[in-house]
Amino acid sequence: MNRDDRSENPESFVHLHVHSHYSLMWGTSSPEILCQAAAGSGCDSLALTDTNGFYGLMHFLTAARRHRIRPLVGAHLQTPTESAVILARTVQGYELLAELISSRHLREDFSLARYFPEAQEHLAVLSDNPELLKALRSRAQCWVEVTPGPAGRRALQTARSLQLPPVASNRVYFAHPEDHPLHRLLRAIDCNRTLSTLPAQEVVDPERWLQPPAQMADHFPGCPEALANTGKLARQCHTEWDHFRTVFPHYADRREDHCALLLQRCREGIRWRYGASNGAIESRLSEELELIQAKGYVDYFLVVADIVRRRPIHCGRGSGAASLVSYLLGITHVDPIRHRLFFGRF
Repeated sequence: MNRDDRSENPESFVHLHVHSHYSLMWGTSSPEILCQAAAGSGCDSLALTDTNGFYGLMHFLTAARRHRIRPLVGAHLQTPTESAVILARTVQGYELLAELISSRHLREDFSLARYFPEAQEHLAVLSDNPELLKALRSRAQCWVEVTPGPAGRRALQTARSLQLPPVASNRVYFAHPEDHPLHRLLRAIDCNRTLSTLPAQEVVDPERWLQPPAQMADHFPGCPEALANTGKLARQCHTEWDHFRTVFPHYADRREDHCALLLQRCREGIRWRYGASNGAIESRLSEELELIQAKGYVDYFLVVADIVRRRPIHCGRGSGAASLVSYLLGITHVDPIRHRLFFGRF
């Protein structure tokens, strides 16, 4: 079966609940290794759903592109009483999920049932919590997460009673079965326990690795619908995430040529800092402005200069402190020419 055939096969299994090592002290594998393992086992799609954050998202998108994996963007939102995987079905869904994650970290009274937005078209929720699914089914597309074992059988009963579709899941925390000892070590460190005294409830089952589709099918012989629904849901989710890029604030000035404006401000700074220009200043200024323009930092320097101009007590630090442009704009107060500071590392 070729790649295109797999993507159209309704029986194709897709891992929709996957943790990388950005689920701190729980997951063991990098997004790169997870994508590599998924591609090697014949998967054409994969979700990354780290706990309460998008920490590994950019690395995941880069790795997915490299391994020709269609990336599904999501997160595992967890509170002391609630747990659900939330997938972005659309670009707006990603934005709504980002706001929800922020609320999870900022609101002491946060709960999914209370703060989940109206997002029927934009977000999909996977959970085996009956009460949470009841609360969210009118606000999002809800699926009952079914895992292998006794918990999965209870989840199937929940799916029947709530008349919601079941979706198979392995709640992945590592790419390969041999990674389980590393997972146990991380949990022992996190719990401040020795391996011999680590409580069983603090460790996931050794089977929670990125199993190939055929092996996952063996866990659900009586519920092929749950397997097929993973592919069905994956095909409903947006996977073209190439629009992600670093965005700097746009400097609010009517002039179109902000490079010329930055040069003008630097010329004013030369009179202020040195009184007059010389060859060393001109050479250094030309070098820095060329790099700043090439890297797209022109507006960034103008914005920061405006900010520090409003607060006279400040101190530039880090590699930016070696910049002549920063010195001329008043962002920093250390003369990089006099002290022979190297700008290139910035």
